[in-house]
Amino acid sequence: MFKLKEIKYIPAGKLFNCTSLIDDSNFPDFTTQPSIPTIELVFEKKRGRKHLIPTVSISWRNCRAYSKIICRALPISNLLGIHCETVFMCFRPLYICIMFTGIIEGLSKVEAIEKENTNVHFTFSCAFTHELKIDQSVAHNGVCLTVVKINGHQYTVTAIDETLQKTNLGNLKVGDEVNLERCMPANGRFDGHIVQGHVDQTGIVTSIIDNKGSWTYTIEYNNKLGNVTVEKGSITINGTSLTVVDSKDDAFSVCIIPYTFENTVFKHLKVNDVVNLEFDIVGKYVARLLKK
Repeated sequence: MFKLKEIKYIPAGKLFNCTSLIDDSNFPDFTTQPSIPTIELVFEKKRGRKHLIPTVSISWRNCRAYSKIICRALPISNLLGIHCETVFMCFRPLYICIMFTGIIEGLSKVEAIEKENTNVHFTFSCAFTHELKIDQSVAHNGVCLTVVKINGHQYTVTAIDETLQKTNLGNLKVGDEVNLERCMPANGRFDGHIVQGHVDQTGIVTSIIDNKGSWTYTIEYNNKLGNVTVEKGSITINGTSLTVVDSKDDAFSVCIIPYTFENTVFKHLKVNDVVNLEFDIVGKYVARLLKK
């Protein structure tokens, strides 16, 4: 029979010894860790005087959308593919399926742009670069990108050709700023709305009105792609969660308060600028169902 011997947290190089995973109070609280790409479960089997120690690695990307997953009926033999003693596991992933809320944490400045075949590597700098980790997902103007390199106060992400074609990232120049949001922690609040970091299409700023206390932005978009808005519904513009004020078949407007204006790229937007749009996920599902 195999017995769970060790749990290894690979990135931090720490070793967790758990005598029992039935009571998850013995399990390390991963929600306090900055990044958890992989853990290893180490098993031991006595065969005479020899010890066999197989291991199995589990990527946190495979975890489902729960802040706490307790697999109380999953024998470890299903993972190892061998007959062994039933062991129960408890996982506490850091993030919920790479999800955002549209609440911008800050601005990130483009420091360098490097093209490699059809890909483009963007190097940015921001106030919390020191908190970022390799393989972390961060939304740039609403586009979910993976951190691939960190060098001092700068970090690098890679955008493929499809991303460049379907978003406004292809228009970026050195010195430009983008909205930045890290994915929502498992114990975080929904201060905005459900944002996936998957841009549906781009829109064009057709009007900016200064209301002497707020700004009204009107955005036009191609409605032939099937995306819709509703008054008082949610919309994501360049990664920012906003409420639709007026809704038309191919346009909508939003109002921006002074704080949002000063702390996002809205202060840089001009008429005819291209913006990234992510429509409400619930509305997209309803629209798809109505077509059937």
